[in-house]
Amino acid sequence: MAELDGIWWSASGDGPVVVVPRLNIDWTAVDLSALSDRFRVVIVSPRGFGPSARPGSYDGTGFVRDIEHVVDHLEIGTYATFGYSMNGVMAARLAVGAPRVSAVACGGFPLKRLVIYVVVDSAADDRAGGKSIQRGIGASP
Repeated sequence: MAELDGIWWSASGDGPVVVVPRLNIDWTAVDLSALSDRFRVVIVSPRGFGPSARPGSYDGTGFVRDIEHVVDHLEIGTYATFGYSMNGVMAARLAVGAPRVSAVACGGFPLKRLVIYVVVDSAADDRAGGKSIQRGIGASP
């Protein structure tokens, strides 16, 4: 793992980028070779998780900023993201708060209280003849 301003991250593989937030699941302990064989997998522990520094307070937008800071450092353009449980919520937050996210796969949290609009790469969607789906997140009634 490497450290950038108190944020720990690791990268493996080559190809299109998949950013994996590391919150309550330690993805560094999981065999992700099926992904890293075809993609560049970047695991980021925002401040407050894993070996990263502990912030004074925890804030979802701060976690997005931490992950985007590493993505900027690595000079990554667009990327996909995924997560499960708390990591899935962070993947959803990235999909909404980071315009570079081209795709998201997430789960393991109660969807009846949270509505997440699917993120679609508008260029790919246009090539497929569809209509782009707007990014958004909010509570369901």
